[in-house]
Amino acid sequence: MRKWGSSLLAAIVGFCLLGAPLPAHARAIAILSPDHEQTWAWAQFRDYSWTLDHGKSLALIVTYTNQLLSSQDDPLRNDDFWFRFPSVRFDPATGNFFYTPPGAKGPPLLVAHRANGFIKTTALTGDALAVVVRSNGALQAAIAVGTARRPAHGSLLEIVRPGPFTLQSLIGETGQYH
Repeated sequence: MRKWGSSLLAAIVGFCLLGAPLPAHARAIAILSPDHEQTWAWAQFRDYSWTLDHGKSLALIVTYTNQLLSSQDDPLRNDDFWFRFPSVRFDPATGNFFYTPPGAKGPPLLVAHRANGFIKTTALTGDALAVVVRSNGALQAAIAVGTARRPAHGSLLEIVRPGPFTLQSLIGETGQYH
């Protein structure tokens, strides 16, 4: 399976910051998941959720389906893909997830919060956006923190590319917010 590595990181940071001026004190960074997954090239995004991974870090679960193409010969399938963010650490005392960029000075960045209650839901903070890029079925995910591009109606942006991509190919790309 092809790994996109730093080219995806550069593309996500560039995409999330294009046309979105940040305050001088703001830090804009992208946190890349080390996980690479593979779904069908024609798969349809279905759902996503955030969870606590092994009690210590943040994970994104993304579900893709073959619902539009399912038939008697090809039954309905929903596949869950896990994207771990081991560098986004959970603080059980506050219920917050924090990220400290390598070599950074100052306080860690708040990325997400886990609600304390009967149902423990996890959500990204207002200035964080999850990005899932799907290219010919290959999946990779990242979290962009410190971006002003996040809309009010969604915290996950899916970008579908028909083939390899570069930072320039993402300029002007809108994707689908979920």
